[in-house]
Amino acid sequence: MFDDLLEQVTALKGQNKPFALATVVACKPPTSAKPGAKAIVRADGSFYGWVGGSCAQPLVTQQALKALQDGQPRLLLLAPNPNELDFPLEGVVPILMACQSEGTLAIYLEPFLPRPQLQVIGQSPMARSLAALGQTLGFAVCACDPAANQELFPDVEALVQDLEIARQSIRPGSYVVVATMGHYDEEALEAVVDCSARYIGLVASPRRGRAVIECLRSKG
Repeated sequence: MFDDLLEQVTALKGQNKPFALATVVACKPPTSAKPGAKAIVRADGSFYGWVGGSCAQPLVTQQALKALQDGQPRLLLLAPNPNELDFPLEGVVPILMACQSEGTLAIYLEPFLPRPQLQVIGQSPMARSLAALGQTLGFAVCACDPAANQELFPDVEALVQDLEIARQSIRPGSYVVVATMGHYDEEALEAVVDCSARYIGLVASPRRGRAVIECLRSKG
């Protein structure tokens, strides 16, 4: 199972899918899970692996989903009397585990979140600067323009020449910046305006920006 779990970790990271890795780091018997036991919890709550039985698994899943929301790792202390334990350390979460075995588990939860995606549309100097800055800041950068190539956008994660393909490649929570600078502003913004991006920006003067927005409004 350990090899299968590592393969799943590699696959999920390669697919840019969020997940949390749970690892048992200590225990006080009797417990069914021992130090080194691991499990993966996906964003949909699905669970793969073993870090304890029917008492531990739902508690770990609940905390894993919280970790995926706030992006913070935590050490879970599952015990029959967690409030009696003195753990004034930041990052330790005491949790009541009402199992008849009365064992105690310490489980480290580490969230793995995909790098935020930045899609830059256009090949203007501003677009190229934004792409380079995005890479420096750790974004997964996708450059979109009919003439996009490695010479214009060196080392970006993806190059796209078609607006429809670019729209389809935008992941939920991504950031999109249209920096076409008057060369197909309306078409670019129209292509992405209804996508699932967290932020959509247009680089333009106030006058040009108003004109583009009015154009889109006239199309509904």
